Amino acid sequence: MPKAEADLYIQRAKELNSILQEYMVSKVTISDCSLEEATDVFSRLNSQDTDISKAYMIQALSYKQGDPMLVPELEKIEEGLAKYDYDSIGIDELLTASYKFANKNFYDLSLKEKIGIRPLQYKDELRDTVTTTVQFLYDYCGIVSWKLLPYPKQFQALIWFFRKFPTPTEDRKRELRKWIYYTGLASIFQNGSMGNTRRIFSRFEEYINGEKSTPIDYQSVELSKDLNFKISKRSATSKMFLLTLVKNYIEGKNGDTDTIYRSIQFWRERSGKLFCDNE
Repeated sequence: MPKAEADLYIQRAKELNSILQEYMVSKVTISDCSLEEATDVFSRLNSQDTDISKAYMIQALSYKQGDPMLVPELEKIEEGLAKYDYDSIGIDELLTASYKFANKNFYDLSLKEKIGIRPLQYKDELRDTVTTTVQFLYDYCGIVSWKLLPYPKQFQALIWFFRKFPTPTEDRKRELRKWIYYTGLASIFQNGSMGNTRRIFSRFEEYINGEKSTPIDYQSVELSKDLNFKISKRSATSKMFLLTLVKNYIEGKNGDTDTIYRSIQFWRERSGKLFCDNE
């Protein structure tokens, strides 16, 4: 390389080094907040760049030299769900599920407590339980995609169950399916407050522990006769409607207009019988 060209590169390197040395980096200290709040703050401050997930946040805060990386391991579990169309579940849901393997309730944990948990200690058990749960939703409940599950917290509750009972009886499988459809139809998880979440999961855990015969206290579900709701990919009601169409398809019914009318009729006439009796 000619000396003049080499001197040019050296000069540019010095200028770049000077810029980096003098560059002022902003720092925002966040204290006494939940992981959800910290993640939201980061996303707002970093709104013009790439969002950060809770799993990436925990990985950054808890990583120690020589440890396996959390996010790639969670992504492997997620990729393994592709054949069920559940690979869009998101690594944050898998991270949340992992806390129960440390005998912790996800809704009670502070950010400091979450950092102290080592999810990869349970990665094999987590993978197996997640797979069993997804198989149940896909094969037994007819929920053939993660995007059709009305509420992610239903998945978290099922993780609690299948962690303890990986091969449940047919009666328990039927009861869980009824619970899935009932909680979706009755919009039980629409109120996402901590108090409501704790109440639902505490009641569900009573069922897991054999203290109750059902995972929830079923009540009649009243549906508007005109079914006045907006179709939305985030709407639990829309997902329940689609699941009813899937149910009709699985049972061999035609996917024409009559199917839609039968689905509406199914909602109107059988919701109480399906979800409120003990059959």
